[in-house]
Amino acid sequence: MSKLLWFHAFRRPSVAAVVDVLRRGPGFNPDPNCTTRKNEAVLGIPPSVYAYLGKTVPDFGDAAFAFPFDEITGEMSPFDTGGIVEHITPVRDRSKTEKRAFLASYTFKARRRKRLLADYPGASRPATRAYLRGDQPNGHPGPHAIWTSAAVTDPSIAAIWNVRNGWQAWTWEARVRRKLPPSTVHRWSCTAVLYARIREYAETSAPKRDVAFIESLLSSYVRGGVSKLVAELQEEQLP
Repeated sequence: MSKLLWFHAFRRPSVAAVVDVLRRGPGFNPDPNCTTRKNEAVLGIPPSVYAYLGKTVPDFGDAAFAFPFDEITGEMSPFDTGGIVEHITPVRDRSKTEKRAFLASYTFKARRRKRLLADYPGASRPATRAYLRGDQPNGHPGPHAIWTSAAVTDPSIAAIWNVRNGWQAWTWEARVRRKLPPSTVHRWSCTAVLYARIREYAETSAPKRDVAFIESLLSSYVRGGVSKLVAELQEEQLP
């Protein structure tokens, strides 16, 4: 399990801001009107920064980085938190109170990550490969089949690992308050246009303190964008 990687995709308004994320880690979106903040209000959780285990998509940003399995703090859930508000069936159709109880039942401390991943998706190579591909879990209708919870009185609410949903319903999400803390950018990618702008920034206007960092960063770049980053790192993550 230690070979798995966390992924965080993001968007920033300037090259300097992109470099700052890759150097210091991203903070949460401070805009109270953004979708993420609104979803957090529905679910009763604090403003957070999110990462996904083994996967992300360009919809979340035009740049992304992967960082090691052990460099995570905070909490984890085996589904996308925002998705249960409006997208993941059947929980999306339940009351706010039920959604909050559902999330609380399947929220775990990140320090338990090795044990949790041994439970799901499992430690075998085939199970890990299926998970990284985003395959629907076999044999389990939802997280309630693996982790029992007295707070979920109606198990049907937790049957989210169904064909009506996609990978967001069964991918591990980590939530960190205030700032994502990884000290290692294992690999990263962005659009070709943004990459060219970062190179130009390093050569012309970056503060001296950032130049050496950017040069080292360029050596871990994966050409092709966010989707290519995820695809290229799949085999590396297998046990």
